[in-house]
Amino acid sequence: MVVKIPKACKNCSAITDEDKCPLCGNETSKDWQGYVIIVDHPRSEIAKK
Repeated sequence: MVVKIPKACKNCSAITDEDKCPLCGNETSKDWQGYVIIVDHPRSEIAKK
């Protein structure tokens, strides 16, 4: 069984298993910390960014 390590895009911060970001095409990194879960995205100031 192969376990994929999640990686974060250095540009747009998307989380993926790929070496290149599927959203913007930039390089991803295994060196990142944490998640932010937004429950009510229409009212969230963070989601607007």
